Amino acid sequence: MSMTDQAFLDHVADRLTALPGVRAVTLGGSRAQGTHAPGSDWDFAVYYRGPFDPAAMQTAHAVLAARGGWVTNEKCLLERAGLRDVDAIVAALRPDPRELLRALAEAEALFAAAV
Repeated sequence: MSMTDQAFLDHVADRLTALPGVRAVTLGGSRAQGTHAPGSDWDFAVYYRGPFDPAAMQTAHAVLAARGGWVTNEKCLLERAGLRDVDAIVAALRPDPRELLRALAEAEALFAAAV
């Protein structure tokens, strides 16, 4: 049985707000704007105070607010590292051995160029 979008949203928000230090959780991105497609990802913003354990965020794809400035999810981190194209590699993955080998080679080249 699959969860409805609203049930999923409620579940993730409940789990995130239960984490120590979390004060608020909001939905962002295309789902918050109502422009999402069925396969769109979920962007959550988490507002917290005090110490924070990033390992606790394994419950959701998240956007972290720290010291008043927004540090976005992996897209921003990938951009900073020169690895933004990894999203395209992952999006193109197919359950075909040749395609997986192609994706690995492409990712290796991307990583090599970034270091």
